[in-house]
Amino acid sequence: MPYILKEYLKNVIRNLQNYMNFSDSNKFGYQPGTTYEYDYDVDTTTLIQGASEGMSGLKMTAKVQVEVLSKCDLVLKVKNVQLHERNPESPQNLILSAMSGEFSQQLEENSLRFSFQDGRIESLCPSESEKSWVLNIKRGILSMIQNTMEDLQADQKVREVSEHDFSKIISVLFYSPFKT
Repeated sequence: MPYILKEYLKNVIRNLQNYMNFSDSNKFGYQPGTTYEYDYDVDTTTLIQGASEGMSGLKMTAKVQVEVLSKCDLVLKVKNVQLHERNPESPQNLILSAMSGEFSQQLEENSLRFSFQDGRIESLCPSESEKSWVLNIKRGILSMIQNTMEDLQADQKVREVSEHDFSKIISVLFYSPFKT
């Protein structure tokens, strides 16, 4: 099957799936035709307390863009990625990783289409060439925007829910910034 026909059929199937799962709610107010940009910053440090003074770690920073194609069809783009690592001679300080260029290139290479249903990410449509480690990082980024609170404006007490996070169920506590 020619590539163009294959991509067209995938889009038709995705649009039908989005239509069948379509939610009337628009609590997030995402507007089709708009691209939203966020700063993404993640830092991980590993150490064995009491065993030594040594530690290792990585820090990734990026600009994350979410383009809204329709109410439930969005695209994630990762830009300006930098990878830093702990300086072995001064572990409190970070230095640009020698792998930062290749890491950045891999994360920025492909955008990721996804279905967003009233705060829940229902499906992903990665590029066939996307490496699994890159897709896993993008899944982590998308996990940060997934939120199934029923009403973002109402005073709410903390409630515990189960979020389906692409491959597993995780327990999440939601705090409403609007509660008194």
